[in-house]
Amino acid sequence: MTGSTYHTDIKQNGFFDRFCPPALIPYMKLARFDRPVGVWLTVLPGFWALTAASDADLPFFYFMLFIIGGFSARAAGCIINDIWDRRLDRKVERTAIRPLASGALSLSQAAAFLFLMLAISFAVLLQLPPAAIWVGACALIPISVYPLMKRITFWPQLFLGLVFNLSIPIGWLCIQPEISAAPLLMYGAAVLFTLGYDTIYAFQDIDDDLQVGIKSTAIRFQNHPKLFVSISYILGFLLLLLSIQTWLVIFGAAHLAMQIYIWQPKDRANSLAVFKSHVFFQAVIFLGLILQGI
Repeated sequence: MTGSTYHTDIKQNGFFDRFCPPALIPYMKLARFDRPVGVWLTVLPGFWALTAASDADLPFFYFMLFIIGGFSARAAGCIINDIWDRRLDRKVERTAIRPLASGALSLSQAAAFLFLMLAISFAVLLQLPPAAIWVGACALIPISVYPLMKRITFWPQLFLGLVFNLSIPIGWLCIQPEISAAPLLMYGAAVLFTLGYDTIYAFQDIDDDLQVGIKSTAIRFQNHPKLFVSISYILGFLLLLLSIQTWLVIFGAAHLAMQIYIWQPKDRANSLAVFKSHVFFQAVIFLGLILQGI
């Protein structure tokens, strides 16, 4: 492992370490239940679509389903990722203590837990309208192959954005019978936002990734990182403006600009903090859509 300062996004002595039975702790960390930021980054765009597609009352039943499905589907994605990457993770400082990489869980244990998370996700999916079920089912293949993208292309963040934000067409189809221009524009915006914030996230591992041969947009644009993320955010924001109308987008734009301003690409802890702050941007847009419908 490289780097003079130990760094990981895995919490030590957190909630699950203190209150969860010891035998379950590795499973909670394998599923990233101790780090729910990734759940909200995929669920909140789905909330955008659910709210924008609703003509009257907010669909609270679907909000609940999306939260449950968000936790289980994201957990399944993380488990698949860690199964693919268990050997690479041992060579990267931030990920070396993940349960599979460290040996805290065996491959068979991870596979059994994956089956449970997929079963919960499937049960949630069956509560949705048929068109939404088809989109959700089709997402399984790209979720499964996403970890391979970092081995073959410098654009795994783009692939992640395409997969991560399928909650938008799924959410739209829960309310409306077919896809229109608005959710497609919203989906394109969310993909570009993911391209930006996941590039920021990838800067935590750039030194290790260069050594072990992992590819990313962080490596591809390491000489002009702020320019690349700025372009991604600007294009995403323009698409978002075409899909929704809410005055709170002004605060959203200000937050995106703040992310770029305070981001220090060479500071891994700073990159993690800026990445996590994107949840605030998504929440602001969600609040704007709610207020727009009142």
